[in-house]
Amino acid sequence: MAARSCATYGGRWVADIMHEYNEYVSLGSRGGGQSIKCIFKWPDDLVQLLGKGIHHEPQMVAIGPYHHGRKHLQPMEDHKKKALFRLLSLSHGLEVSNFVRALKQRELLLRDHYDMLNTTNWPSVSFIKVMLLDGCFLLDILYELDTLVEPPLDQSIRKQLLNTYGHAVLIRDILYLLENQISGLDLDVLIDVGLRKCFPDPSERPMFSEALHLLELGRRFLLGPKAFTDSKPCDSPSNVPEPVSRRCWPEKQASGQQVDRPRTGIMDLAIAILPKKEKFVQQDWGILTLPELLDETSEGMFTNMVAFERMYPCAGTGVTSFLSFMDALIDTAEDVSFLGNEGILKNNLNSDEAAAKIRIL
Repeated sequence: MAARSCATYGGRWVADIMHEYNEYVSLGSRGGGQSIKCIFKWPDDLVQLLGKGIHHEPQMVAIGPYHHGRKHLQPMEDHKKKALFRLLSLSHGLEVSNFVRALKQRELLLRDHYDMLNTTNWPSVSFIKVMLLDGCFLLDILYELDTLVEPPLDQSIRKQLLNTYGHAVLIRDILYLLENQISGLDLDVLIDVGLRKCFPDPSERPMFSEALHLLELGRRFLLGPKAFTDSKPCDSPSNVPEPVSRRCWPEKQASGQQVDRPRTGIMDLAIAILPKKEKFVQQDWGILTLPELLDETSEGMFTNMVAFERMYPCAGTGVTSFLSFMDALIDTAEDVSFLGNEGILKNNLNSDEAAAKIRIL
């Protein structure tokens, strides 16, 4: 008697379970047996707890597939193409196909970084296009590619928005949103292809994947240098080279003038690109000091970092624990005023009442 299929004995769900099992086994072979998902949708219980004011949707630019295609974010898509043009100009004659081919080779890993990504809605062509354009856009912002290209191409949106409120919104969208991320592996691939002549030694290329994505990079920066040495992604192999202490920029092609070469460790990059905020906790000879925390970005940044720590166990609970500590200190506007008068906490919001009303946990 011929063997019956799984679906014959248990229905379609049995076949679905076996399909998921096969994917699980495949994931284990790629990620050392551990989950490599690091970009998550907001958990429903936290959405219900925090309500509509949790700052979980981008206002200006979609990064990654979760918010791609939303009407109010479409104007930024043209800037992503210009970012690709700048990277092509700096890559010494490479074509788009070179980048597509490299991303295609890592597509399964890039997909595995997303939780709840509908593969039906995201066929390979669409997914790779987003990885390419969004990755180029981030590199354009982080590396200021528009300052390196000769002859000059169109200025980046970064430069157009400098010293405006829109720049703060842009930074918030790309740095602080749980869902609005692409994997650091994506950026590593694009750097490896497009800036290869700048980094002839692979071990001297900055490795964004050490911090998973930009939200995690910002989280580790706020926790301090120890977070970069003690914490690494669940799937991080043991042979990943350490970040180097310098960054090599491409020379300006027309004038021959060489651009300054600042340091390039992943921690150095965080210091360079993130808004200037002090570390969460500093200790000096037994004295505990608190940072300047409360401004217009605090609530959105912290809620997204707390959600990330909730969804990604390997991250630990550094931000969540600190905010629990702060929540125990502050209940009313009088508490904010007292901490401010004692020089313990600086409040950059409009009032002590506004600071006391910030909802994090």
